[in-house]
Amino acid sequence: MTAPEIASLIETWFRVRGGTVDFRSQSLAPRAFLGAPGFQFDFEHLDSDELWRKGRAVGAVIDGRLYMMLYDAARSHYYEASLPDFEAMVASAQRRR
Repeated sequence: MTAPEIASLIETWFRVRGGTVDFRSQSLAPRAFLGAPGFQFDFEHLDSDELWRKGRAVGAVIDGRLYMMLYDAARSHYYEASLPDFEAMVASAQRRR
């Protein structure tokens, strides 16, 4: 899978399973993850509860398997407040072999 295909998969999941009524891709950029070339996908979405949320997915396809961490929180406060914790988890993530 390519990064654009994974971004599309995330959007589809939020729309079909999550009940998202408006989904906006913010950016899709290269980013290393687990020591491999990967991606960072930033997005926003509005669900049926009328609350805007913001999210970030960081991942990589390694040996044909997708490894990804996804963070999603209310855009108004919680996203920015907890983003440093998510980034710390991404930076410390390890893959067991």
